[in-house]
Amino acid sequence: MRCPSCKSKNADSSRFCSQCGAILTRQQSFYKLFAIMCISLFSLMLIVLTLLLGVTVSDSLRKDADTSLPSQPMDTSAQASEAFPSASAPTETTPSAPDRAVTASIPDDTAPVDALISFLLTGDVSQAEKAFHPMYIDSISGKLGFFTDTVSNELLIRAFHMRLSQYIKRNYGSYDSIGYIVKGRHKLGTSELEALNRRLNESGIPSADDARELELRLELGTEKESSQFDIVLTVFLSDGNWYIDINALAPF
Repeated sequence: MRCPSCKSKNADSSRFCSQCGAILTRQQSFYKLFAIMCISLFSLMLIVLTLLLGVTVSDSLRKDADTSLPSQPMDTSAQASEAFPSASAPTETTPSAPDRAVTASIPDDTAPVDALISFLLTGDVSQAEKAFHPMYIDSISGKLGFFTDTVSNELLIRAFHMRLSQYIKRNYGSYDSIGYIVKGRHKLGTSELEALNRRLNESGIPSADDARELELRLELGTEKESSQFDIVLTVFLSDGNWYIDINALAPF
């Protein structure tokens, strides 16, 4: 698979480019897509032929029934009573459409995971800002022993990238590419969400509207080998965006 951004060649199982860290999208092969189109077209033709055959048989049976019945004199009185019934038929009213609550579009809860992996591969500060809530900057600076009034946010995030990368390489191995699958999701209950919100509020982050634990299987790949390990990340919904709970990361 080639990266659409830098055109570098990557393994078919990679989700991120090993050179530039861009997110790779999988594409179906032309032959598979052509086979699906042929099967769909054949199914559609079969349905149309079945409908045409049913209409033809129905017309033939109706004509046979009409020819087999003897002719009857027309009862004009009955015809008139049918045309003008004594009681008016009830009119059907169309029920009003139910009110629909307008809900905001919520991104996928794995969006911060994608941003975190891209951040690990490239060190791009903008990806870190997508993975973590902006108010976590002060929390990161305190854990790293810096003061936000003397060190820029960019420098703090780069120091955070170094700490996190070193932890992963030391405990799980080196990597040029990172892929993952979601093994399970757990929605936090009321008491768990309250405990999370207390931690968030301590960092100046508003209370989360929703939170989940994502059970992930990560695959670290290099040119020579690959390794897999399972982790659990807590993600929370705040202001319409999903973020990773930094307290769930082992180095912190």
